Amino acid sequence: MAVKEFPSQSPSGVTTRRNFLKAGSALAGTALVAPSALLSAPAIASGLDQITVQMNWLKLVQYAGHFVALERGFFRDEKLDVVYKAGGPGVDSIALVAAGQADIGDRDPMNVALARSKGMPVRAIGCVYQGSLSGMMSLKSKPIRSFQDMRGKTIAVGAQRRAVVMTLLKRAKVDPSTINFVPTGGDPAVLATGQVDAYMGLATNEGLSLQLRGIDVEVVSMADLGDVDASMTLFATEQTLATRRDVMTRWMRAVSKGWAAFAANPEEGARLTVQKYGQPGLDLVRETAEAKLYPKFILPKGTGSKALWLDRKVFDDAIELAREGGANIRFTADEIVDQSLLKSIYA
Repeated sequence: MAVKEFPSQSPSGVTTRRNFLKAGSALAGTALVAPSALLSAPAIASGLDQITVQMNWLKLVQYAGHFVALERGFFRDEKLDVVYKAGGPGVDSIALVAAGQADIGDRDPMNVALARSKGMPVRAIGCVYQGSLSGMMSLKSKPIRSFQDMRGKTIAVGAQRRAVVMTLLKRAKVDPSTINFVPTGGDPAVLATGQVDAYMGLATNEGLSLQLRGIDVEVVSMADLGDVDASMTLFATEQTLATRRDVMTRWMRAVSKGWAAFAANPEEGARLTVQKYGQPGLDLVRETAEAKLYPKFILPKGTGSKALWLDRKVFDDAIELAREGGANIRFTADEIVDQSLLKSIYA
């Protein structure tokens, strides 16, 4: 099965919060509502350089590092006016950045690589979550821990990750015809009710939702299964990097401080998401529980880590996985990974 570009959705495809958020998603990416659809720090003001960031998904707590940077004035300190446009279903952050409608976007490494293979001049400049947030979830009483364990089982997987899973099964020498794959649907509760034997999605979202319902869940990281989905890779076009390098460096310095601050105080990020910057209708207790799961991915080595650091091996692995799935990618990670901004701020 050939790997193709995945739809612009949350990494897992469906979240338990998505149903009530759908109504608000129609505004995503527009400048009609603030702060719901467009965030700016501060409003356009004289003497500030403006940067527009196209978020790939809705304004949930997984974006809280940006909100902390806005709230604490890190962008003002760098003489920047930063506008954040919300994403959502149907919003293609890569296409919008490539078309010049935003300076920076976020997406997973494989889709950034696939976009470049199709002629879009994008380069990865950083990575928010230095590891995969995705996992394969099963009940503790009936754990599924490997692709071999899937034989004869019913597995829920999102459409946008289906091709990758097929490639990983091929690697593991497991015949996909021995497994009953079904769409993830709208709620991971299908795992608790026994409709599926395993559910692939965000361990930090769907997995948490199940645990908050009192369901004992076994979670295997998709990284341990070979999926290189380092979540929320930041990217920009080559032209922007060439013509706005000083502005981009200042943005990177400011936003890295925001993500480091969120990792140090996830409760602050959750509060800002719910009370000021996030999608309406979020629950503080729920967002706080999720926020506390993120620091180990933002700063995987604790305070010795560098926020937003981008490891080129992530793209080496993503490119190889895409090629195995049939993608025609002829370049190497060196042609798509640009660490220069990160090296500048951490020099």
